[in-house]
Amino acid sequence: CLGQERRSSGQTNSLILSYGKLNLKSFETDLTQKPKRVSLKLGDAPLPCAFSFQDNHLLVAFNELNLSANQRLDIVAEY
Repeated sequence: CLGQERRSSGQTNSLILSYGKLNLKSFETDLTQKPKRVSLKLGDAPLPCAFSFQDNHLLVAFNELNLSANQRLDIVAEY
């Protein structure tokens, strides 16, 4: 399940794996403006990440994650 919440202060994208497994190294989405800060959380645990922004397109890169069923990954971009 993929969710997105847009606010005047930023945007949150959430990925909740319903079943199976998923390996991820990056996440891409469109934004209306350049973020000042981007954070990544797996459940309640913050994870290090790097980001780039060009032409309203955000790319978030991180060490490979191995998501399992019912795990939630949140990517928060703050303006």
